[in-house]
Amino acid sequence: MGNENETALDRYAQYGAKIQEAILNDKQIQILYAEKAKIYEFAIPIVILKNGKAETNWIDETNHPQLSKINEMIEHRMEQIKEFYF
Repeated sequence: MGNENETALDRYAQYGAKIQEAILNDKQIQILYAEKAKIYEFAIPIVILKNGKAETNWIDETNHPQLSKINEMIEHRMEQIKEFYF
C-alpha cells in the first residue's frame, strides 16, 4: 500500500492499532469465541505445579470435534483482517 520502500514493520506501525481494533470488533470472531466459550463451559480446570509454578490446564470432557475447527476459523478470519491492511 503506498510507498514501495515501506517495510512490513513500517506498515505494522501504521496499521497495527487499526488491525487490533478490527479484530476486537469483528462480529464473526466474537461469535466464534462465544461458541468456543460454550464448549469450555463443560471443561474442568486442574492446577499442576511445574518447576514450583502453578499452571492451569483444562481437561476437555466434551471431546467436542468442532473445537479445532473453530480455532482454525478464528485464525483464518484474523489473517483475512491482517491481509486487508497489508
